[in-house]
Amino acid sequence: MHLHLPPDAPVALMASLSALGAVVSNLWREGRRAYLKAESGDGPVFARYSTDHVDLPVLAHEAEVRRIVGDDGALRTPAVIDAGEDWLIEVQKVGRPVTGAAGIDSVLAAADDLARRELPALEHDGTGAASALATARRRMNLAFSALPLRDVARARAIVADSPLPNVTSHGDLHADNVLMAGGHAWVVDWELSGMRPAGFDLMQFWATLPEEGDRSRLWDGAVELVGKRYERELAELRYALAVRTIANKLSPERIHRDLDGARRILALLPALRT
Repeated sequence: MHLHLPPDAPVALMASLSALGAVVSNLWREGRRAYLKAESGDGPVFARYSTDHVDLPVLAHEAEVRRIVGDDGALRTPAVIDAGEDWLIEVQKVGRPVTGAAGIDSVLAAADDLARRELPALEHDGTGAASALATARRRMNLAFSALPLRDVARARAIVADSPLPNVTSHGDLHADNVLMAGGHAWVVDWELSGMRPAGFDLMQFWATLPEEGDRSRLWDGAVELVGKRYERELAELRYALAVRTIANKLSPERIHRDLDGARRILALLPALRT
């Protein structure tokens, strides 16, 4: 199926897709951001553009981090093929969700590699997609949800006051942002990269794994990487990021909302509190 890009699509993006011989098969929008999938002569590609000026540094940041991380090694990210001020095109990796011992071990190796690196952080100004209105809507939504607000407050304090050493972090390492292809874990969406407590990424990923065996293997590997002496602090961080993940899945925003996923993690919460 061939889809035409909407009128607000950057001319340079359309020209680059045309030069690649790309045929757009899927297009969707999230506010003033647009995303598309296409099939080119060299394989599938994924592109995005935005008509919000707040997103311009976000796109530049994404392209720069991907250039630094690269597509070879324990930590991998799909390469950016072409980019402009308000758009970028990247290789679209075709793979499967992370599961099983080999997949979990690949994520552990990628997280260990990432923690040792230096990556630029993006300064967010609180406007655009993360507006005050959107934040107020999320808080109101949580007030009437099955997630106790005392857990939300406790989770926020744990992350803010964690004694774990700060390391380089992806910041949004959930199951949809990592896929297995060619025996390697590929990580996408680097908008939130920065410095966070050791184990942050792995504990966030832990909360999004549906299989108990995978969660157990990831936990054991994370304890080994962060250090046995930090096991209690890591368990607190696991609880806090499970709470944050539940809150995110209860969000009124369609892109984040996942009620079945929220219920699954809520069932784990009583054990995590202790």
